[in-house]
Order: sequence, then structure tokens, then C-alpha cells
Amino acid sequence: MQNGSSEFEGTELWAEDGPRSILALFSNVQKAHEAGLAVLAAGSVYWVFPYEGQYALVVKSDEVVQLKRELA
Repeated sequence: MQNGSSEFEGTELWAEDGPRSILALFSNVQKAHEAGLAVLAAGSVYWVFPYEGQYALVVKSDEVVQLKRELA
């Protein structure tokens, strides 16, 4: 991935509306939200959370594969 992100597999978070997964990690919050624009353009929602000194771009788990292609 580009813009200071890195792959992060295997982290699944649970929410009332279903499981969520980290799509990518970014070095700053602005880069995470810029990548989030691709998620929005694909018709999905996203969240950004601080995670281990970086920022996690989080999406619904069932959309991860499709959205990874959008970010590529």
C-alpha cells in the first residue's frame, strides 16, 4: 500500500452491526482519512482509530477484500 501504510492482517473488532477489520495502518491521521475517501467512493463506511502508534483504517470485515483492491 502507499502513503505510509502497511498491511495488517488478522485483527478483527466487534461492533453491534457486525465485525470490523483493520484495512490498513497509516503513519498519520490525515493519510488514513485520505485513504478513507476511496472507501467512501466505493459506497462503504470507515472508521479511523489510533492503534499502536499509528492510525488504523477500519471497515466492515465482509468488505475488506473488495476495499483492499480499491486502495491498491
